[in-house]
Amino acid sequence: MYPYYLDIYEQLIDDDSPVYIDFVAYLNQDDGGLDLVADVVMTGDITTSDNKVVFLLAYKYSSDYFCTVEGYEYVDFDLYAEGETGVYTHHFSVDPTWNMSVLNAMVLIQSYSSSSKEIYQGVTTNLWQDPTMDMTLAYSGDWITVGLPLMMDNNYYLNIFPDAIENTLFSFDNGYELETNVENGVGYWIRFGEGGGYSTLTGFEIEEITVPLAEDWNMISGISTPIYTNAIMDPDGLIIPNTIYSFDQGYSQAGMIFPGKGYWLRSYGDGEITITTMDGQAKTKPFVNRMEDANMIRFNDIPLYFGVNVPEPEIRSYSLPPKPPAGAFDVRFSNDMLYSENSGNIELMKNTDKVSVSFDIKKDAEDGQVWILVNSEDGIEYILNGTGTIDIANLGDNMQLTKRSVTMVPDDLALLQNYPNPFNPVTSIQYEITQQSHVELLVHNIAGQEIARLVNDVQDAGRHEAVFNASSVPSGLYLYTLKTESKTIIKKMMVMK
Repeated sequence: MYPYYLDIYEQLIDDDSPVYIDFVAYLNQDDGGLDLVADVVMTGDITTSDNKVVFLLAYKYSSDYFCTVEGYEYVDFDLYAEGETGVYTHHFSVDPTWNMSVLNAMVLIQSYSSSSKEIYQGVTTNLWQDPTMDMTLAYSGDWITVGLPLMMDNNYYLNIFPDAIENTLFSFDNGYELETNVENGVGYWIRFGEGGGYSTLTGFEIEEITVPLAEDWNMISGISTPIYTNAIMDPDGLIIPNTIYSFDQGYSQAGMIFPGKGYWLRSYGDGEITITTMDGQAKTKPFVNRMEDANMIRFNDIPLYFGVNVPEPEIRSYSLPPKPPAGAFDVRFSNDMLYSENSGNIELMKNTDKVSVSFDIKKDAEDGQVWILVNSEDGIEYILNGTGTIDIANLGDNMQLTKRSVTMVPDDLALLQNYPNPFNPVTSIQYEITQQSHVELLVHNIAGQEIARLVNDVQDAGRHEAVFNASSVPSGLYLYTLKTESKTIIKKMMVMK
């Protein structure tokens, strides 16, 4: 019995204390004992030395009588300044004959110095918590990235992801490797059917995990609660800024690490990072996003950028993770980049026949040029000007982004050279109007005879396209004419059979 502490036991929380304790007692599933966890935050400073964290188990017979039944254990308390944090733990064995209803667990922060025996803070509890927790996770269909957010006895992948397609769990180590078991802290690819799936998990909560990194790209996963990516503990500055990605129908940059999801991260070198619920210790590197003023083109809402310069030391910040497994959607510039300064080849992995394409041009091409997107499948070219969408019926696996000079482009009318040219028998003609107009697009032979009227209608402002089929005319030079109420443009094209 410790009468000295009776007043402390009765009023353990002191609002003026420089120490805050979040105190939890867990029932140990292995031996029936108690695991005590004191999560400490310094809300002020303390100046005494030789401070201890004291753990006790005691019977509370009445409000004025406590009796210690198991030990008086202490560990060094090494926090002194406001803002510092720490976690302190102790395990007590419990006699099966003890009456758990009157048993209390206690923790004290006390000075053991010769000049002071001050007790800074104390907490008591008789709530014995189950250390396991339940978690239900929902996953979308097709390929996704996943992780294991709890510590579990059975880590077989179909136990964790029972709705997944068999033999589709892959880790990454300079290439994809087929796996059968899931480890904490590691990210994985896995594939679900079109309807997606669910995971219902029971295991021990993970509040902190240290994740090893290799130089270049890594697949990682987090803990049992969401955290911001800028809260990841990276004391060695390993994480290349702007390179933490999630995947759901395409890569996107991640602002948070969610339980049960997998993430890509690029590292400057080998080392370790720590993902934790503790706040206030992560260091965030300053980062200037060079893509804020860039032109953008989206494929199924996945953006690529162009028309901006990135300083050499920052180029890796705009790189993309390795391509996903076959059957997933992906789009990128060649060399696995998110952006291209002037022109580049765009690589597509398609998992659907329909791909939506939209664009937003903030910076015009220089020297009177325009941005052109060329479909490798049929050679058709698309002008990128202002904002808009493109309906590409026969989208190939590659598209070329380039710039080209356009002659005879008045303020209210633009007519591009047909493509392909020469051609046999079909070619595409694109033009642009800046206001609603009655538009005619005519084809004449060299003698001036009209042989086709491709357009004769009122059209809204924007980019338009017409197709000319020359299967019924002989080889030779032809003229195509674009006419509105105020302008006429004529260009030449060659049929070569």
